Amino acid sequence: MNGQQFLLHFNPRDSENKIVSNSTTASGGWELEERDPVPDGMLCNENSTYTLFFVWSRKMIRVFFKTSLIVCFQNRHPDSPLRAIMLDPKPYHIFQFSLLDAKCPLHLY
Repeated sequence: MNGQQFLLHFNPRDSENKIVSNSTTASGGWELEERDPVPDGMLCNENSTYTLFFVWSRKMIRVFFKTSLIVCFQNRHPDSPLRAIMLDPKPYHIFQFSLLDAKCPLHLY
């Protein structure tokens, strides 16, 4: 990870039927994982289409599936500015991504 700090690593895992959330330290080391169940109707395969909403604040990062809160992840680095959002388009198909803060660039890798 080359010393990059991530406020949220969001990783739905089919094999575990869990959503794994994590963050990294300023030097890039992983912190303690949190696991939440994958909600009904959210299949993590390439044939699925769904919408997720990520709501960031200084205290929490909340992830919504449809209208349900599915992940509530404590922002472990509240004084770190949100500088970028990285999304891996594979295996997911990203049809639309809206970013309300123009100071925070989106990186697809």
